[in-house]
Parts: sequence; structure tokens; C-alpha cells
Amino acid sequence: AKAMGQENKKARPVYSVLRHSPHNDEKVIALTNCTATSQTVSICRTVLDNMCMLSEQDVRGVSYVAEDILTGTGYDVTSFGVSIDLAPYQVAWLRVMAPDPFVS
Repeated sequence: AKAMGQENKKARPVYSVLRHSPHNDEKVIALTNCTATSQTVSICRTVLDNMCMLSEQDVRGVSYVAEDILTGTGYDVTSFGVSIDLAPYQVAWLRVMAPDPFVS
């Protein structure tokens, strides 16, 4: 039986948490696929830019890669964000580093 008010609630297949380091100098999005089927997760560019802690002016036209720190897998960040395919029950910890201002 469903609890009252739960009739229209849809289970979310991927659980996500934004984690901050103790000194708030690094942020990680922890993703967990809670299903036996593959899931695609899309994260918008604005969220990723905020993880770098850069201003809108600083990130305009800047390219960088999001990295799963558990596997070392890199994902290209486009002007729209990033899309990640998660295998059944896969966990990913996504880190986005600010681009090095001295690298051209």
C-alpha cells in the first residue's frame, strides 16, 4: 500500500548529492544509479561552472573536463553541460577543476 500523498510520486532512478570539502575549496557531485538498468544523467553547464567557483565572465568560452575521481574517466563539458551514462548500480563522483589560467 502507498502512503497518503505518495500516489503521484515517481521514484528517481539516480540519487545525487553535491558534496563540499571542509574548507569549501573543492566540490564533488556524487551520483548513484539505483536501478538495474543504465541511466543517462545530464548536468547543466551553470551547475558545473559553479563547482569551479568561477564567475560567469571567467568561464565564458572556457573549455574544461569533468572527471569521475573513482575511475579517472573524463567527460567533455559543452556549452550545455555534461551527459554521463551510468551502468546499473554504478556510482560516480564527478569533479570539475577550474582551468589553469596559464595554459593556452
